[in-house]
Amino acid sequence: MAFAGLILGGGAGRRFGGPKAFARLPDRRTFLEACRNVLREAGAIIVAATLPHGSAQEEVAGLRSLPLPETGLDMLASARWGLRHLISDRRWRVVVVLPVDHPLVAAETVRALVDRHADAAVPADQARSFG
Repeated sequence: MAFAGLILGGGAGRRFGGPKAFARLPDRRTFLEACRNVLREAGAIIVAATLPHGSAQEEVAGLRSLPLPETGLDMLASARWGLRHLISDRRWRVVVVLPVDHPLVAAETVRALVDRHADAAVPADQARSFG
């Protein structure tokens, strides 16, 4: 099934010390790049990411950057902003929403959730939900 990926990376990361989208993993990839890679490897036909308001327009190949229109928006507002920009692309039927602070999700996990054909799917491990 054709799906779009939406990375929620618009938080300022005040408690974290800066936006998590631009934090680096030990292999030097940003969380944003790692999330993009997971979604692409899982088969996303388009990947977009909400980014903090006023963030530098860092071009990340294979990613549609969507800086938030203002500061202080919550995660739901960030998701709505991202979906507003994805909705005009008619190629996808499902959207996978991935918080940027989950850069180590496996592409196989994303693909399995997409293949469930459910209205909503939440990953779980040993009967513990992560939704």
